[in-house]
Amino acid sequence: MYCAGRMRGIKFFNFPAFFQADEFLRKLGYDVVNPAYLDVLSGFDARDLPEDTDWSVLPSDLDMREVISRDLEFLCGCDTIYLLEGWMSSKGARSEKSVAEWLGLSVWYQEDRGRRTHPPMPFKN
Repeated sequence: MYCAGRMRGIKFFNFPAFFQADEFLRKLGYDVVNPAYLDVLSGFDARDLPEDTDWSVLPSDLDMREVISRDLEFLCGCDTIYLLEGWMSSKGARSEKSVAEWLGLSVWYQEDRGRRTHPPMPFKN
């Protein structure tokens, strides 16, 4: 399951929300692809930045093309996308949702969490 959501414009690039969703989904037994965690593995952790950082601007050491390429590669290996609250205000998350729909992935919304006991089971070939 791939987590997608808004990052820019949110303190710590919304890493805490991505990690909370990751934990929630893993407790339900899902394998999770968390782009914030992928950033950490690549050497970038927004939680280490000063609180007065301009959260609407990407750090100069991040190559957006590399990040997009990496994230889309992982998305293509998933069978479900989990959209965090606020995803509609993110160009990246909207694009990831479009790719997910194009690939026929199941789409699940965080805001539905209170109406269901868990996300739908992923589609398996």
